[in-house]
Amino acid sequence: MKKLTVLFIALALMLSLAACTNTKKDEVIGKGQNKITIKVVDQSGQEKNYSLATDAGTVYDAMLELSKDKSADFNFDVTEVAGYKVVTTINGLKADFDNNIYWEFNVAGVTSERTAELVPVEDNGQYAFIYVDNGKETIMGGWEACDGYSQILNEDDKARFEKAVEGLLGVEYTPIQVLASQVVSGRNYAYLAQGTTVTATPKKAFYILKVYEDLDGKVELSSAMEIEHDYVLTTNENDANQLGGWKAETNGKAGMFSLEEAETSFEKAMEGYTGLNLKPIVLLGKQIVNGTNYIGLAEGTTVTAKPETNIYVVEWHGDLDGSAKITNVSLLNLAYYLDAK
Repeated sequence: MKKLTVLFIALALMLSLAACTNTKKDEVIGKGQNKITIKVVDQSGQEKNYSLATDAGTVYDAMLELSKDKSADFNFDVTEVAGYKVVTTINGLKADFDNNIYWEFNVAGVTSERTAELVPVEDNGQYAFIYVDNGKETIMGGWEACDGYSQILNEDDKARFEKAVEGLLGVEYTPIQVLASQVVSGRNYAYLAQGTTVTATPKKAFYILKVYEDLDGKVELSSAMEIEHDYVLTTNENDANQLGGWKAETNGKAGMFSLEEAETSFEKAMEGYTGLNLKPIVLLGKQIVNGTNYIGLAEGTTVTAKPETNIYVVEWHGDLDGSAKITNVSLLNLAYYLDAK
């Protein structure tokens, strides 16, 4: 009887062990040929994995398929940016692009530069959407890009720009103003614009675009280059004649900077500055230190018998007590940006 009791106990332990080791795996939804995983990571870092067997051509199509299966408990929304579908909501959790909160799309553990509709499904593919909340908090010592501006464009300038960027993919551009022009066989125009990348993680930045218009009115985009606010390419006065006939347009004026605090600080800094009459064009960025550092573009006219006007990179510092001073003024290396491909 004792041996029989021991046998029952041993059998019970074996069954218990089997129950612990044979945990139920994630159910596979669908009956397609390709087996993929879509992982969703929410704001608290909680992960939810969806296993899908699908014949969908793209990850976006697979997501649609997954959302139609009630047992999956998966839903999402998108918004169109320049014709591309950018994910805005997953399972009720919304992005807020204005506050730098978004869904980051990863393929095989790497941030994708393409949206889900452009990524083909591959067998055993690993795809993830990670909720990123960077907010708009300024990091001490880091540059914060400024995306506000005042637009100075006449209708002809707007129409020319729209023709130049029509059908362009990858970045959506909004023109701000014409920085300079150049007479060739026709005319070249240097446009300052704000660009937003059409990616899973949209990025805003300022760009200089070279637009060519021939004598018949045909327009084409020749080049476009981002102005990195922490590394703006400059040159010195001796290189001013290397611009190949480019002439600065007179578009700078008071009130152009996007932040009132920056405008006030700039005006204060200019009170003790001589040699150049500087007028704001656009604020590129600011940096919180012991006070605030600012960097922007300005139209500068020399205070000389023969005034010359060029585009300058201006850096200044605003102290905590409200005082301010110019820390550096350099010519924008416009030729470099306009030679960009």
